[in-house]
Amino acid sequence: MEARTAQAALGYAQVIKFAKGELSESEAKEETKRATRQYARRQETWFSRDERITWIKGGSRQQMLEEIISSTISLR
Repeated sequence: MEARTAQAALGYAQVIKFAKGELSESEAKEETKRATRQYARRQETWFSRDERITWIKGGSRQQMLEEIISSTISLR
């Protein structure tokens, strides 16, 4: 079944194309990766406008935890 909402899900269209023989497995994987990266960029752009969000920089787990604790304390 090709439900309209499901078709918007990342990877769904690629799996359907693969099942129909329109894409190879590797092509379906690559298209899914590309679509996922594009979606992540759109989310980042959208969320970057929200001043309520505090972005945590990458790094070690310890560094990220320290940054979270620090940002939480500064909100009080």
